[in-house]
Amino acid sequence: MQNINSETSQTSLPPIQEYFLTQTFSDDPGQSGADSSDCADCANCAELHLTNLGATIMCLTLPLASGQRDIILGFSKPQDYLVQEGNLGGLIGRVAGRIPAGPEGYPLLDIDGHTYPLSANAGTTCLHGGKPGFHREIWELAEEGQDATRNWLTFRLLSPDGDAGFPGDLEVLVTYSLEKPDITALNLGTDLATPDLAVLNLDADPATPDLAALSLDPDLAGQADCAQGKEGLATSGSCIDLRIRYQATCSAPTVCSLTQHAYFNLQGHEQGNLLGQKLQISADSYTNFTDDLIATGDICPLEGTVLDLRQGEDLGLLLRHGLGKVASESPVGLDQPGLESKPGQPSPTGTRLYPVDQPDPHLTVTRGLDHNYILSQEAHHSLQKVACLACDDLRMEVLTTFPGLQVYTANYLDTLGKPGKDGQPTPYPPHSAVCLECQAWPNAVNLPDFPSIRLEPGQIYQQETVYRFYFAS
Repeated sequence: MQNINSETSQTSLPPIQEYFLTQTFSDDPGQSGADSSDCADCANCAELHLTNLGATIMCLTLPLASGQRDIILGFSKPQDYLVQEGNLGGLIGRVAGRIPAGPEGYPLLDIDGHTYPLSANAGTTCLHGGKPGFHREIWELAEEGQDATRNWLTFRLLSPDGDAGFPGDLEVLVTYSLEKPDITALNLGTDLATPDLAVLNLDADPATPDLAALSLDPDLAGQADCAQGKEGLATSGSCIDLRIRYQATCSAPTVCSLTQHAYFNLQGHEQGNLLGQKLQISADSYTNFTDDLIATGDICPLEGTVLDLRQGEDLGLLLRHGLGKVASESPVGLDQPGLESKPGQPSPTGTRLYPVDQPDPHLTVTRGLDHNYILSQEAHHSLQKVACLACDDLRMEVLTTFPGLQVYTANYLDTLGKPGKDGQPTPYPPHSAVCLECQAWPNAVNLPDFPSIRLEPGQIYQQETVYRFYFAS
């Protein structure tokens, strides 16, 4: 871990700094593990690039067999995050999601009979904590460290009483760690026969990587070695965790619902679309919402809808067919030849029967996926595998303690022509990535039947999300 840059913004904010966490993969066990050196040019290094502006994830680079791949959309300079509109990579708070306006025409929070007007930053709605939002604050580096298998740092933010209208001081700690799980501890009896990347082993111990996921492609050399013993396992694939731990305390009764707003594209941040990337979610219901995207309190079944992802679906095809011409007119085009599905026939990379160019109302109102999938009825539960995103050479599993998963397919993202990574314009049109935001249910402040996000003095808010990656290296 190392601080690699420090600049001061033009608005006289505290210093904006950049950090990176690294893990080295090597055939020599003595050369593997956490590394505090700058390994940006190391072919065997995974690197997480962060900034204290918004506790933001700027990039995550993985050492795939085909070369280094950055799978997080973002910018090369922290200052660029001050003016972007999509919350790219930011830490969201004090409350993720939308809080609607009351009869007075502005958003309100009621706690014990006291009414607090909140900041409206999306029309009359308080979106992702209002103005300025935790993703635009300068966080303090509270702790950093490393050991043989992990490398971490903790950011701290004090949100004062009245910040964006919310009551009480709120002290927030978020810890990012890059961890290399011990794959020799895996259950070697796990079935390796199924090559389907979308199959999610929900019965496996969430603390232990899934052995079957280490062979992502039936043609990968060394797949047989995976089934034979621990020696072959080390050479056939790699596994790394991006772990995010949230903690908060308050000085007065308040509300707290945090999340991370990273945009993922497993084929590379510059890919431009989601074709060939399957998403599976272990959920059978979602929270319904109005045309203004405000949660109503109703819970709807996923069965029989285009939103049902329990079997895994190609996100690019889902958007193309579910949105009809809306998706096909994307600047990068989701109508590439060879990927069409014929009426009444399964899609080439998914399981759903797609009618051609028949927009689905579940998707048109949001211009894509922007839905909260229900994972649990409890505000906090044990760490569980809840979702999987995979392409032909990389698989990401999502584990979390949160009760909801907001899936957002970058429906309104448009950074074309703005400064990007490597000095090039950013190629990020709509539907060029997916956010998998583990969080509380939306609008819980107004819906008493939803899991509560209320926080009392003396209580400790604690949640955790893990993004686990499997790849050949």
